[in-house]
Order: sequence, then C-alpha cells, then structure tokens
Amino acid sequence: MKVVTDGDKHGAEIDISGTVREFREMSQALLTLKDRLIIEGEQEQDLFYKNVLNGIEFDLRVQKTSQKQLITIEIVRNVVCFFGPIECFEKLGQSLLNFFNEDMLPGQHFHLDYYEGNELLEPTKHELIFTCK
Repeated sequence: MKVVTDGDKHGAEIDISGTVREFREMSQALLTLKDRLIIEGEQEQDLFYKNVLNGIEFDLRVQKTSQKQLITIEIVRNVVCFFGPIECFEKLGQSLLNFFNEDMLPGQHFHLDYYEGNELLEPTKHELIFTCK
C-alpha cells in the first residue's frame, strides 16, 4: 500500500492506496484485531501528495471511562496511527470490506473523515481517502 499526504499540519489529507486484495486483507485483520496491526507503506512518490509516509498502524486502546470511545487518528513518526476500541475497528473493517469488492475500478475511493454525530471517529483534523489502485 502507498500512504501519502499533503503535509498540511492544520488538517492533513491522507491518501492510502492499494489493490482490492490489499484492502480486503487489511479489513479482515481489523475484524479480528488482538493488539495492533502495522502495514508498511511503499516508499514511492505521488503526483498529487508531496509527502510519503512510512505506513499505517491500527492499535487497540481501551481507556477506563464511562464515555463511549471512538477512533483517534494521528501522524506519529511518519506513520498514520489509528487508536481505538475493537468495536470501532470491526466497524471500519466491515465498511471497507463492503466497499472494496471485485467490481472496483482504479481510482474509486472511500472517504473517512469526522462529522458531527459520527459513531466511528473522534473529532480529527485529518481526512483519509482509501483509493483503489
């Protein structure tokens, strides 16, 4: 998978591009995540995004709180990090599985960004785009 960003520190647009097979494998792994999942990124330049990131990390983080926990997204040491509870990773994994199927065409994409009332993400300044190669 290729992971690139526009580098905007006030609200980065991050593009994660891969094949249908890569997205489906990642999605299946999210459905059964036990601790964390690390995916190394391809280190190739992109025409539209100037910064190449090292990869993606999905990390289970459960805090002792009465509030509902959602996924937070950060860029840490040049890696896009998703932190959150298994329920949210399962929901994200299932959404990606439903979207990335064998009928996908290159360039079709799935947006993941925060909106009021969101049941998956904590407020974030980042916008993610999962793009089919």
